[in-house]
Amino acid sequence: MKLICLSDMHLVGDNPIGRIDNLIVTQFIKLSQIVDFIKAHPNDVFHTLQAGDFTDKPRSWLLLSLLVSFFKRTKMHFFCVRGQHDSYMNNEDSNAKTILGLLSKVGYVSILNQTIPFILGNKVHVYGTSYEKTFPKTIKEEGFYNILVIHAPIAQKPLFEGHVHFDAYKFLKEYIEFDLILCGDIHREFCIVDHGRVILNTGPMLRKDAEEYSFTHEPKFYLLHIDEDKGKLLNIDTIKFMCSPAEEILSRKHIENKIEAETILSSFIATMKSDFKVEANFDANLANFIRENKINDDVIRIIGQIKDSCERRE
Repeated sequence: MKLICLSDMHLVGDNPIGRIDNLIVTQFIKLSQIVDFIKAHPNDVFHTLQAGDFTDKPRSWLLLSLLVSFFKRTKMHFFCVRGQHDSYMNNEDSNAKTILGLLSKVGYVSILNQTIPFILGNKVHVYGTSYEKTFPKTIKEEGFYNILVIHAPIAQKPLFEGHVHFDAYKFLKEYIEFDLILCGDIHREFCIVDHGRVILNTGPMLRKDAEEYSFTHEPKFYLLHIDEDKGKLLNIDTIKFMCSPAEEILSRKHIENKIEAETILSSFIATMKSDFKVEANFDANLANFIRENKINDDVIRIIGQIKDSCERRE
């Protein structure tokens, strides 16, 4: 059995501001590469696992229609969990009407849960923990291969000072009943193997934003070879997506424009007269404005007439 493992895909229904190309088209090119890879190995049995944030937004009629067409054409299927981008918190009624909920209803994806596993083949059990759901505990049965697909902040190290996360290696040690833990949520790839047990994160499939990490990250999926009869891992392959260099498809122009605007605003504030007094009273503020800006007498007279007129109405 072959397991294709993907973390955050963040499929989009509109083009991000940081992309020069059309990411809507590009994402389906990547998905088609998975389909082509499976077709190139007709004698193998494949299952595709995805660790949440399947979509970038819970709803998009354009993306939904494109995905339905894709699944109809390719017959592809995903086992996945919900990330925060896929759902409306823990509202089951609303989640049933999201892209992932509708794809689940028609059978294109299977949403995993903590208690009842999907059974692949004879001895592979797949559990799932969606965003903000309780981590599952199960009993490790000898000869069975237990998988946990989870969307939670699990990483090798914090991304910034004060970043709250679960240490990946410690998580693998604690949840000893799982042979494979596929993580989503933190956009950093890692693959830790300890005595045949694995915890991994492929990183994001799409480079949506022109952040520093996007310029070094190489989108990929992991391919795990599982011996069904013995319930154990045989090998892990890294399969990189064919994609353009980051410099050709990502733009930092919007970030540079924002920095420039913030710099201009800071300069403007710094050059304002420090002795200008702002009173809590409108009349005092008006008087300060007139005095500081040397307003013409004719303008002052008109302001006074308008003010008198407003006061009479009151």
